[in-house]
Amino acid sequence: MPEIKKQMENEPKKNNDLIIGTALFFDFALGLIGLVPLIGQASAWIFSIFPLMTFWLWFKIRGMNFMTPKRALTLPGAYIIEALPFINILPGWTAAVLILIYSERIKQVVGMKKKETP
Repeated sequence: MPEIKKQMENEPKKNNDLIIGTALFFDFALGLIGLVPLIGQASAWIFSIFPLMTFWLWFKIRGMNFMTPKRALTLPGAYIIEALPFINILPGWTAAVLILIYSERIKQVVGMKKKETP
């Protein structure tokens, strides 16, 4: 048990904060774009491509595998939420990033507990 606590303390939390902050920024910016009548609402799907590529690359660099069903649908689900007019006010990118970060964290903690018990 002390090993898990030690490893979690050593994990860089600033990187997670940066990813979450970036997701909040994208959600806010896309919400503002969506408020522009017709042009902003119609172009929301184009502007949603940038966060999709950003987060996919960011998590791939961190070594995340997207082959599980939950992870495979998280980023595309956020893209769909943010691409649809009026629905893009919801914080889809922030929710997707939080799901991916915490599912990875849970996987690490559970994996360490399994290694600990004989």
